[in-house]
Amino acid sequence: MNETLAVSSRDELITHVTRLCESVAKGEEIENPTIERFLEALAAWLDDVRDEAEPSWSLVARALSAALIYE
Repeated sequence: MNETLAVSSRDELITHVTRLCESVAKGEEIENPTIERFLEALAAWLDDVRDEAEPSWSLVARALSAALIYE
């Protein structure tokens, strides 16, 4: 996920997560369909972006989005 997500608040993150859920429920193809694979991908993605200065709502949103497709 290379896109910049405009998520700067808790409410915007909630909206983003809700949209991710809706996308998965509609059958959009994802790389990590099980919770185990999703969490492994989430950890790997976070490890790869370790150089980010400060955690933010946007970083959380990007991490969750990336975990759906990250290998």
